[in-house]
Amino acid sequence: MKKEMLTDFYYFFAAIFISAFSFAIVNTIFNNFLDETFAISGLQRGLLELPRELPGFLVIFVSALLYFLCTRRLAALSHILAAVGVFLIGHFSTGYGVMLIWLFIHSIGQHIFLPLVSGIGMEFATEGATGKRLGQLNSASNIAGIMGSFIVFIGFRFFNLDFPLSFTIAAAGMMISAFLLYAMRPDEIHPEHSKFTIRREYGLFYWLNILYGTRKQIFITFAPWVLVTVFHKSTAMLATLMTVGGVIGIFFNLLLGRAIDRLGERFILMSEAFLLIFICIGYGFSRVFLPEKPAFLL
Repeated sequence: MKKEMLTDFYYFFAAIFISAFSFAIVNTIFNNFLDETFAISGLQRGLLELPRELPGFLVIFVSALLYFLCTRRLAALSHILAAVGVFLIGHFSTGYGVMLIWLFIHSIGQHIFLPLVSGIGMEFATEGATGKRLGQLNSASNIAGIMGSFIVFIGFRFFNLDFPLSFTIAAAGMMISAFLLYAMRPDEIHPEHSKFTIRREYGLFYWLNILYGTRKQIFITFAPWVLVTVFHKSTAMLATLMTVGGVIGIFFNLLLGRAIDRLGERFILMSEAFLLIFICIGYGFSRVFLPEKPAFLL
């Protein structure tokens, strides 16, 4: 790898690491922030996902409007938007409706960046080593995410860290990532020639993806919300759970990869779906049938 490209890779690696650290802080504190600041209902929490996830659809049009930007500059802009949104959430959420506007801005930045990560990462991969390079970036993101959750735990448990300061730290990290991404040499702007194609023979695959996405969104929305509102767990406790879960996930992913190689993707996907039936039932009804402490441990 040439010296200039190696420098760009270091910038990108650092940007990915700091970005994952910052987003982990936001994700760790967000549900407790909503509950303690706005005391919203479960219905309001569900409806909140509309402005949060709508940018995932609108990113197609936003990216088209910003066609004149190369991917690296677009990635830098996305972090600026995310940082501005997070900072406004932490300091200028004068009401629930106002907070939704700031959340929408933050989410636009987040969703613009998501599809760019792999593309930029593959630019630094040698022939035949794309998976290895992407694996390195994913590992860095996972470790940074664990560190972000751990910092929240330490801060809220021992140093009286509050929500505004937490959002400020996250926003600062995102701005640093934006600077690092902007410091990279601009790549060429490639006009998009691909078309969106739907094939009838892949119908079952499409439906499975829709169901998977729906289930995933419901779970990641309400699983932490149940812990906060039903079991009344603090920000420090959620940070602890996310830190432990992240560490376990590192080793579990290694075992999962070996299981896929040995048993096949079909068996693993079926097993995951089957186990999730009981996991979701446990989240929904454990508090109904069990006292609080055993239900939480379950």
